[in-house]
Amino acid sequence: MAITTDNTASLGNNTNAKGVSEQKAKESFSKPIKKGEEPWFSKNMIEIISIVAGILVIIWQNGRQHRSSLQVQKENFKEKLRLEIYQELIKSVDNTSSKLSKQSSKSMDIPISLETYSSQVASGIRPVPPRARASQFSAEHHSLHGSIARLFYIFERYTIAVPKFKIFQTALNVAIYDSNQAYEPLYYKLLDFLPIDIQESDRKPGGPSVIAPKVATKEDLSHIQELCNKYNEALTDIVCYLYDLTAESQNILLGSLFDNRVPSRKPLDQNHIVITTDEKSINKLERYFNEETAWGKNQKEIEEDVLSSLSSSQAN
Repeated sequence: MAITTDNTASLGNNTNAKGVSEQKAKESFSKPIKKGEEPWFSKNMIEIISIVAGILVIIWQNGRQHRSSLQVQKENFKEKLRLEIYQELIKSVDNTSSKLSKQSSKSMDIPISLETYSSQVASGIRPVPPRARASQFSAEHHSLHGSIARLFYIFERYTIAVPKFKIFQTALNVAIYDSNQAYEPLYYKLLDFLPIDIQESDRKPGGPSVIAPKVATKEDLSHIQELCNKYNEALTDIVCYLYDLTAESQNILLGSLFDNRVPSRKPLDQNHIVITTDEKSINKLERYFNEETAWGKNQKEIEEDVLSSLSSSQAN
């Protein structure tokens, strides 16, 4: 019982002391400051300012660290995306280059094989027909263009990340147009002078499996050689533009990871087009491709025809 009484008394004393302290604090805050008397808070002003400044510094540091962390994450994401774009692009470039090499070799071999065949016939030697086929040449031509179309898909898919790639799409469109213009007369010429396979279902029992080609004259061979050269020139342009694309893609997509740059192509003939991605060069190249090439002029004619058709339909 004595212990309980002492504890109760102690609690009572603490409560009374607390009440007195609160009362004094209220009197201190509410007590008017007399003239010439130093305010109660002036003695602690430096300490208060230091505390507030410390809190503000902590808030600023936390905000700065957060912004810095977001920036690092953003840059890491960009670097990862650049590497992914580069890997996807180079894979497509390698595939296209492989097809280009085969088609270019074939277009150079065809005139030689036709000349050999003609010489064998003229010499009375049992001739060996060329192994090339116009149908195969056509299929590989269109397969090549399909590979280039895959590059266009990559350019368009990542336009927001690498807008400068658009100049390569324009350049390759020009080269594709030129190769198609050279391909069509060459293909019809090859139909006349290359063997044609007879499908098994169309063969007569014991009949030949191949339709023997016509024997090309010197004039025919000269014309075919000329058509093949023109076709090869267009393919060479594509090869050069892919080289430029490979160099510029390394500089744009991998440049931030390394201290050096891949130099641009330096053709011996200064009239050859080299594609670089500085702003001045892009503007100059766009103007050239759109205004001075067969593709650009054809595009302009198409646009004018469309506008003319629209005007006519609106007038009616």
